[in-house]
Amino acid sequence: MRVKVITIFLIVLLALSMAWPVLAKDKESRVISLGTMVVQGSVQKPNAFFVNGRSTLQYERPDVKESFLKEVIKPLRSKTF
Repeated sequence: MRVKVITIFLIVLLALSMAWPVLAKDKESRVISLGTMVVQGSVQKPNAFFVNGRSTLQYERPDVKESFLKEVIKPLRSKTF
């Protein structure tokens, strides 16, 4: 029973949301004409050409002599408020 009530409520809500723009158009709309304007020119398109061949990634992990874990945990232990 509860599912039916919720379904009916959602259908009514959907119908009202779809009808809202039609109901809002009751106000008189007006058009303001500002005259004609001529725009002359050309549209410039960006040109880009990039070629990159396949390459291998050569990465070496840096040697870490000392742990920086203490520096990360230190601000977490202080009271912020």
